[in-house]
Amino acid sequence: MTGTKVLTALGCALALALAPGGALRAQVETVAVIESPADWTRAEVGPISLSVPSGWRLVEDRKRTKIWFGGDMATITGPAVGLMMDRDPQDIFKPEEISTELPPLRLPGGAVFDRVRVSRALTDDVRIDSLVLRSQEPDADGYYLGVMVGGYNRDYEADMALYGRILGTFRLQGAAPVAAAPEAALEVVPMPSPANPVETTPLAALDGWLQLDLPEGWIVLGSTEDAALGLQAPGDAGVATLARGAAVDGPGGLLDAAPAASAHRRVGLARGEADLLEWQEGLVALRSRDETGAPGAGAHRLLVLRDCGPGGERVALDLAGSPDFLTGDAAATLMASLAPTLPDGSGPCAELARFVAPAPEPVAPKPDPEPASQVAALDTAGQGGATAAIVPPPPPPDGQGSTALSDGDRFTPQGGGYSLYVNDRYGTHISYPSDYFTAQEPPGNGDGRSFLSDGGAAQFYVFSQFNALGLPLDDQLEQDWQLGGYDKVTYQRKGAGWYVLSGYKAGDIFYRKVIYNGPDGLLRVFEITYPKAQKDAFDPVVAHMADSFGPAADAAAQPASPPPPPPVSSTAPQAGTSWPKLDLSRLHTPARKTAERSALMDAARGPIADALGQQVIFVVDVLNTDGTWAFLQARPLQPDGTPIDWGRTRFAHEYAGGMMSDIAMVLMLRQGGGWKVVDHVLGPTDVHWYGWLEPYGLPESFFLTR
Repeated sequence: MTGTKVLTALGCALALALAPGGALRAQVETVAVIESPADWTRAEVGPISLSVPSGWRLVEDRKRTKIWFGGDMATITGPAVGLMMDRDPQDIFKPEEISTELPPLRLPGGAVFDRVRVSRALTDDVRIDSLVLRSQEPDADGYYLGVMVGGYNRDYEADMALYGRILGTFRLQGAAPVAAAPEAALEVVPMPSPANPVETTPLAALDGWLQLDLPEGWIVLGSTEDAALGLQAPGDAGVATLARGAAVDGPGGLLDAAPAASAHRRVGLARGEADLLEWQEGLVALRSRDETGAPGAGAHRLLVLRDCGPGGERVALDLAGSPDFLTGDAAATLMASLAPTLPDGSGPCAELARFVAPAPEPVAPKPDPEPASQVAALDTAGQGGATAAIVPPPPPPDGQGSTALSDGDRFTPQGGGYSLYVNDRYGTHISYPSDYFTAQEPPGNGDGRSFLSDGGAAQFYVFSQFNALGLPLDDQLEQDWQLGGYDKVTYQRKGAGWYVLSGYKAGDIFYRKVIYNGPDGLLRVFEITYPKAQKDAFDPVVAHMADSFGPAADAAAQPASPPPPPPVSSTAPQAGTSWPKLDLSRLHTPARKTAERSALMDAARGPIADALGQQVIFVVDVLNTDGTWAFLQARPLQPDGTPIDWGRTRFAHEYAGGMMSDIAMVLMLRQGGGWKVVDHVLGPTDVHWYGWLEPYGLPESFFLTR
């Protein structure tokens, strides 16, 4: 696991989830059982399951690891829940990470879980703050069980009440039936005061039923005598809605918009108390806007007074906008100043039934589960030691290729050690080295297949799914980038109905291609990971697989045997050659219009111009030299500065299919008073220079931007 892990005391973070009277102590604590709200969705991995609020998205779907996300996909902000199984408990977390300040938890069903607090950056823009649980004992099949609850770009504490309810719905197949207990009464906490004073004007609203302090610059939308009144903050940062009666709890009222999974607290007001409901909303139209003016990510804070007007009329204040707006001084001033002035005949309201756990009912025992699959998860974590060199797949033994497995998927031998895999459900296909990769058992929904090399050093998967969210391709690419768990994305390319991402994942190289160009509304995904040290052997294999990957319509058009790898030009280092050492103290980037820079550009142009069949100039990304060695990474252009017309080069097919980039990398050595190209590559889709480190004895810093 990469990134920094911060282990802290949990304090009262699970106060709502603990059994009544369960203050933190040295012994095991018990999570209170609750029944799933009617509109929540059941989430399962193997023998473990829990419920997540309706509308949460399944963003990671592997055989033994699944993650559901309930926030804004555009900004990757919001709560998440994960379930996992692993035979190696250290792949969930290591023993030394267990904090004695966080006592173990007994989840519904009786299983005891150790727990750690994890806060780390996944990418430059995405942070996770979570609580991770791991069973102290494996299940009957030898798997340790894991649960993660936490927020992406959001503090764990912001949704701790929600996480407590989710953990209360946890169930373990084969365990004794559990029954829900009533939730503990909510503690009344004071409404937070603004950190800095704000200029305000007194305002009486809802025909005198509410008094509050209106921050300076806010606009009143409507009449203060109406049953609903809008307030708009300066700059469209957020809005407030004051309402009473049917505008609160009638059809389409404020409470209708609050999900059953809303975080629920009770707060003290200037006069009386209120229920505070909080939830996130993917887009808050006309309320939270980004720098372009488009609707942005936002959230709601809905204050519902505990006292009602005559006839049980509820009174409420809803604040909606960006997280900065909701936690700012103006919003805090508005909420803290709220003071009801209800007429005669008012009194306590009925409880908000939607946000209170139902009374316990007996839970019928579940039937015995189906036997869990015994196929090992595709996980290379923890595999140490040297990895055997990979060579191009040899011919199949005795002339036989892969055979079809017991399911409906088809595996057709192509010769040369390759087979064509065609998915039975969606028709997605790919040509792959079947003498090297072994097909794993299909998932229950039959949407694709995973493939694993002997020893697990390399793996790939192919699957299809409906674009249920209707995301445009650009948004789908961004979602993959943010949620793919990648260490670093070094290459991105997109075309009509497809895109490619490549870079590093868990220390290995990954390549991902997604196709979305058919009337069936399916997203088709191919992703492969393999060790850095085996890059040269895999490059032509991956290029062929990506080229063969596609939907059902073109499966029949696949060649009987794999075509040769794309003609990407590259020079192999000569074995046994002694290369001079790089002097990092002299490393520099030659200035423009100097003789040194011109000589390097002239030397680098030769092999690139030959490969493209035309003269080129370069737009330089990286140019480093110590006077002996030089490295150039650049984009070739036509001499007039216009882009290369790749369709008129011998790389037209590869470039159109996303198998080549428009990047050139050139490694040069000064010999005999001039510069000589010793290695080069045109169109790499990953960090190709990584393969030059060991053969030439060069450090990584030589290839990086200065």
